[in-house]
Amino acid sequence: MTMIYDNRPFEINVTSDLFGTHFKADAIKNMLETNNDYFEKNNMIALYGEWGSGKTSVMEYINKNITNYNVVFFEAWKYEKDSNLSLSLFEMILDKVEVEKDSLGKVLEDVKLIGKTLLNFSKNLLFNYRLSLPGMTVNIDQATKDTIKEMDEIIERTSFYTNLKEFNNSFNKLLDEYHEATGKKLLVFIDDLDRCSPENVLDLISSIKHFFIDSDKVVYFCGVDKHAVSKAINIRYQNIIKSEEYLEKVFDVTFNMPEIQNIDKLLEDFISRVNVFNTVADNNLYFLKQFFLHIKFTNPRKLKKLFNKYIFLCTLDKSNSNGIYSYIPKNFSNHEPVQMIFTLFIILLHEFNRENFNLIFNSEFKVGKLRNILDLESEFYSSIDSSTMSFKYYLNYLTSRWTNEQLIVSKNIGDSFKLQDGNNSLFDLILLFAPLDINVNPPFLGRQQRLENIRRLEAFVYQFQASEDKTLSSFNSHILNLFVYNDDLSDDIEFDVHRLVKMVNFYL
Repeated sequence: MTMIYDNRPFEINVTSDLFGTHFKADAIKNMLETNNDYFEKNNMIALYGEWGSGKTSVMEYINKNITNYNVVFFEAWKYEKDSNLSLSLFEMILDKVEVEKDSLGKVLEDVKLIGKTLLNFSKNLLFNYRLSLPGMTVNIDQATKDTIKEMDEIIERTSFYTNLKEFNNSFNKLLDEYHEATGKKLLVFIDDLDRCSPENVLDLISSIKHFFIDSDKVVYFCGVDKHAVSKAINIRYQNIIKSEEYLEKVFDVTFNMPEIQNIDKLLEDFISRVNVFNTVADNNLYFLKQFFLHIKFTNPRKLKKLFNKYIFLCTLDKSNSNGIYSYIPKNFSNHEPVQMIFTLFIILLHEFNRENFNLIFNSEFKVGKLRNILDLESEFYSSIDSSTMSFKYYLNYLTSRWTNEQLIVSKNIGDSFKLQDGNNSLFDLILLFAPLDINVNPPFLGRQQRLENIRRLEAFVYQFQASEDKTLSSFNSHILNLFVYNDDLSDDIEFDVHRLVKMVNFYL
């Protein structure tokens, strides 16, 4: 078994599909194959999904399995250095026509002539002129003196309306004759838009809508990060045009990748890979699934990146017989589920939220930030010396404690605010992972009964729901659920959170 997950788009089939994507891809393919008449008039399709959600895998599945279309696969980011993405797309469509030249027969010369006409429109008509159209800017750098003179004359005697009309007529004729020769329409996939700058994304989408959709012999299928495009629309049009309305007008048909992916198969596969290093308990699947669903972290590409980093730590641990990797816990190879959850979350911060990771790594700076969001004059009961103090002084104590790298997590941390336990570890743990963008009131935890302490701690954590930092706020909520309401925790839980943070920082 290959231990590391490939970061490239995966090939979808029923047996290898780890995310439940196959059924969506196959359903879209069948819809394209069985609704030809509909897509003749509704030929702008969007597949919405964030970066890494599997859009490319869906498009590649359709590409390999669809029967009644010939496919053009345009990876937009490869051509972003081109000053005109729409021109690169147009030339790729022409290349597709010429690839099929053996089946075109006598019509080939006409197709070439039409192609030259269209290229002249795009490349030569506006030589040394800069024309800004809705979504399309044409810059042509070279032409002969005769061509310059000829193009000047054309521009003088024709309007943009006439040029656009001639372009549409020529382009439609090209696709009609291509369809007549091959018996198939074109399906043009526009992929990797989420790797392009927002401005280029809008320009390309607008160009397709204005210049290339009049033909009923072509369908455009765009993979779109809706959030990124919506942000670009708001910036360009200064919120005068609502992004939702803009996208509704551009795209005739839309599909969505699931925001919450089915991760069961991937987790089973991940556990089977970790199991190669040492046996993983059966309940790990349940704990990991609840964790990722609670924090709403199910993006396929991001999950694979996380799992690859954890597997890399497994390989280091296996080769660590001489103890050279001193920050790897001695019990790491047990893959105890709670320790796995914290390790994976710390990796998540390290990979995708470095600012928060750095604050946790330099925990004294985290305390400094906490001073800005917490009511420092609130009273707090310290079980260390059984006294009431202002929260300002409790944070002073916390700085000393975190500087000494002592934050032990064990099964009984849920009862740590009891006086006889002599610490406030659960509360400290929540503070370590607390969001920093809203002001909150700290709880008074002390002499009252356990249930009352839990209620007050719940109220404190609940305040973080107003935070924009959903990653930290949801993890804090999960910490509380994990240690207060879970009766299935192992007696073997024992690790230092600060040591896990150092392990990730130094080895990943």
